[in-house]
Amino acid sequence: MDLWRVELKFQGMCCNLVGKLPVEKRHYLKDFPTKLSVSMKAKYTAIPATSFFCKFASKDAADLVEYLKRKRMAACVTFLYSKYIFTLYLVVPSDLPQLKCLQRLKKTGANVESLCRKDDGVVIGVLSREINKVAEDRLIAKQMQLQEAARSARKLGSTVGDPLLELELLLQRLPTTKSAIDQKHRFDDVWSRVVDAMLGFDQGKGRLNVVFLAHDVIRKVRGGTNDDQDNAALASSGLVRAGERIFHKLLDALDPKCRHSTVVSEILALWAKWQVRYDADMDVPTTDPLLVDDVI
Repeated sequence: MDLWRVELKFQGMCCNLVGKLPVEKRHYLKDFPTKLSVSMKAKYTAIPATSFFCKFASKDAADLVEYLKRKRMAACVTFLYSKYIFTLYLVVPSDLPQLKCLQRLKKTGANVESLCRKDDGVVIGVLSREINKVAEDRLIAKQMQLQEAARSARKLGSTVGDPLLELELLLQRLPTTKSAIDQKHRFDDVWSRVVDAMLGFDQGKGRLNVVFLAHDVIRKVRGGTNDDQDNAALASSGLVRAGERIFHKLLDALDPKCRHSTVVSEILALWAKWQVRYDADMDVPTTDPLLVDDVI
């Protein structure tokens, strides 16, 4: 997209402008507005010297051109773009030599003849930008939050061995082989570290996601469906049987709002339907041979 098409409202009238930005500025076109309403004027001396140009052509801008010629001022409008505030000044070509930004452009050796040519239906857009302080502060705050989250994730990974990632890897391997994990894998240890990892998250979505992950484990062990098929795969799974001893701890770690939310209630209803235990009575040591030499 090389052209900027703008529907411009001006003193109760509407005209359609089609403009061309300099090549190095065309990346702005993706999110530049397509509708603008002009209601302000500015003296030419107020237009910043660092502004750049967009040459507009229009078949229905005669009234706008006459107004600009009569007032010997620029019509202008501001709009937001990312962390910037842009101002679009509309100027007739014959008045461009009065602008500092044109004088600066001429000093670079650029040919400005086509900009200043008095063609019918041509209006020159002069664009300046400044930092939107509110948006910039918001962006900086967001970046700091992401950096802090990354630091917390690295710290969590180093202290508990990243058990959530370990479970994710288990899930990826479940569909591919009947015995997806080494038979000597310590399932109780994995789930215990999952609990520790969960407690490292703040209350809310972070902890709720761990419950979702546990639910994914159960679903994939039984074949990835919620239907009424046989639950034998769950009953013989060492991974799920080990999980049954800590599922109540995952639920206890949720705040009351999450614990009694609709989505958690639906998950627990499925667990009950599939005969997956999540009560504290399951939290007892065992030497069940299924944990030693059975499949997941």
